[in-house]
Amino acid sequence: MYNECIWKENGILKKFFPAQEDTTETLRLPEDVHTVASECISIENLPFDDFALENWETAFPVEKIVIPANIERIEENAFSDPDMLLEFVVEEGCKGARAEDGVLFSGDGSVLLRFPPYKAGTYTVPPFVRVIGENAFTNCRRLTAVTLSEGVREIHDDAFWFCYEMETAVLPASVTKIGKRIFDECDKLTLRAPRGSAAERYAEENGIRFEATDRD
Repeated sequence: MYNECIWKENGILKKFFPAQEDTTETLRLPEDVHTVASECISIENLPFDDFALENWETAFPVEKIVIPANIERIEENAFSDPDMLLEFVVEEGCKGARAEDGVLFSGDGSVLLRFPPYKAGTYTVPPFVRVIGENAFTNCRRLTAVTLSEGVREIHDDAFWFCYEMETAVLPASVTKIGKRIFDECDKLTLRAPRGSAAERYAEENGIRFEATDRD
């Protein structure tokens, strides 16, 4: 079991774990905050007992997170958990976030903040995205392939960490900044990108299989 852990300070939601007996498949963020901090929902450093940690998927069975209209900003890496999450829903009037097909973005759409970890299949990042946020796809163990649209410029740390079923990631030439541990624990991965790109250099430096998208 685990107890309630809700930490709010000056309008910032820093930790948000309702008591286990109050946790349902839908989790709605509180209405008396304006910012959601990094690692707001994360099991790290929280006082869970051994059973809750070993049975995390059933102990915290949240499938939907609702972002209310009062939220003005969501920091990167705010939702590293829960593992069973299938979708984000952003309420009308919210300026700090938007959702499309269950995926969470910053209010202006430029940052992809979180892909639901239990969402399955392939995914193409929309063309309005410029940044893949820290831990945006972490532990998406049912994701099999991802394509970043031309226009994405940055991929932040740990973005695709532990996507162990992902076989292909296609990165465009527009990506010029790639953080640390982007594809760690993605053992099945082949990285596809133009020759001479930052993605090709990253693949060479990190021992990742590479295939050029501009082959003759």
